[in-house]
Amino acid sequence: MSRTTRRLLWFVAGMQAVGIAWFGALLAIQPEATPSRASKEGLRESRETEIHRERPLATERVPHVEPSIAVEAPPAVVDPSSAEARAFTPPTGTILYGLVRGIDGRIPRTAFLAVHRPGEKKAVSTEQPDKRGRFTFPGLEPGRYELRARSSGYRDLVHELECSESTPMQRVDLVLDASWILGVRFALPDGRELREVLQEWAKQRPELYRLGLDLGAIATRFEPQADFPATSSRQADYGSGTWHGGLMVDAARIPRGCSGYFELETREPLWISAVMRHHVLAKQRVEAGQQVVAFEIDPEQLRARLATLRLRVVDAQTGTPLEGATVDVNEASDMQTGGGGKKTDAEGRIELLHQRPGLLRCACWKGEARSASFQVSLEPGQILDIGDVPIDAQRVVLGRLENWTPASKTPQVTALALDPAPHPTLTRTRVVAHVQPDASFKLQVHEGRYHVHVSGSGGASVEVDTRALGEGPLVIALQPEAELRVHARTQGELWRLNLYDADGHHVFGRWLRDGWRFPIAALPGSYRLELEDRFGKKSARQIELGPGGLDLQVPE
Repeated sequence: MSRTTRRLLWFVAGMQAVGIAWFGALLAIQPEATPSRASKEGLRESRETEIHRERPLATERVPHVEPSIAVEAPPAVVDPSSAEARAFTPPTGTILYGLVRGIDGRIPRTAFLAVHRPGEKKAVSTEQPDKRGRFTFPGLEPGRYELRARSSGYRDLVHELECSESTPMQRVDLVLDASWILGVRFALPDGRELREVLQEWAKQRPELYRLGLDLGAIATRFEPQADFPATSSRQADYGSGTWHGGLMVDAARIPRGCSGYFELETREPLWISAVMRHHVLAKQRVEAGQQVVAFEIDPEQLRARLATLRLRVVDAQTGTPLEGATVDVNEASDMQTGGGGKKTDAEGRIELLHQRPGLLRCACWKGEARSASFQVSLEPGQILDIGDVPIDAQRVVLGRLENWTPASKTPQVTALALDPAPHPTLTRTRVVAHVQPDASFKLQVHEGRYHVHVSGSGGASVEVDTRALGEGPLVIALQPEAELRVHARTQGELWRLNLYDADGHHVFGRWLRDGWRFPIAALPGSYRLELEDRFGKKSARQIELGPGGLDLQVPE
């Protein structure tokens, strides 16, 4: 036997010893038998005193069933004096392990688990349980964590835990409560499925293919009296539950005969609105636990809601109309960066038909000349002419961050133009710069005044006039940020949170959903907090953000 062969055999033998000890812990986690009806009720009644939820999971107004969480000491797995134990060197930190199952005793097939630091979006570690529902997270450093569980057909669960040096192993068993599945059907008065008819239309007129993509549904506790607030996304993220529809949804998961479905956290009476983005096409009230809601929608009704956008592209320096310039209009998630769009005619004009209502980003370019970054708001069926859109060559502003190292979280650098937009229906959008490992960044902007905002790993807020910049880089010194810890208690209503700094710059904006908790990183100081309801009514108040942060419940 050669020396190399003997080494390989020793290596295999060593790996077997490590495997016995390592997988012994995993094999010791045995799924319990399917609980009886009485034990199910016991599981429903027990819960952790306070569960931090990333998004709304329950309501205090309607009784509901809560998932239970069992925390226990780990069983003895391997004899510490055994050869296997002596041969095995465990990872440093706490080993978090356990079982995940549904309240019905079944193992969720699509379960996804993630360990997060409290309030952080990026996961420390992720895991998919095996077919017996077992999971293991090795090597967790001492500190507080959130164990988040998500699975199709079940309510999301977030469990808070703490790891310490005195707990090398910790077991947490999770029991997920079933969500309410509500199927939604869009059909013509003659019974044909609407999406199939729209797909046939798109074969004859490709410009209409997006009609089927933008058709969706929103669930709310209140009866909508008008359209929802305009959105820049394909589907508005308002109301209750999670909507699953469109081409990207697994057809096998859609209830039979339906166009899509909701996963709802709480069984309670709701209003379901059929929508084209934010525009309400029809609405119906459903009762708690109802399985299907059907809407009759005429496809001509959809086509009549499409808008038209007209504009003319001109040279920013001379005002000359530009033939052959490219114009692209789309929602933010589908924005083209080149190669798409349509061309202007000999007079620099273009008419863009069949545009969906809502907020759309518009970009115009020819060669190296580009328009500023802006957003246009279109109403259903509207014909809007925004006039001249100037395009010009952009300037590259080189910058560098001080007080930041690559070992820290990468901050976000954005620039918002302070000069007015060329048309009242247009709003400026932020330009984003990517920070390199050497702390440098590049902003591609037109000449003018900008508010440059940095956040995420130290913050900064400066006003810059590119026409006054010298040859050297724009140096921005980062200062320590504090956390504004937001807890949304909207009770199912729609509220938008906006935050403005002492100079009036808009630093944060988001529509809220009940139960959301999230941090906003911002420089310590005075801020104006503005809340806007679904009718457009606004209220504002001043808050003081100190170095230690601030806990904020909205609305009060």
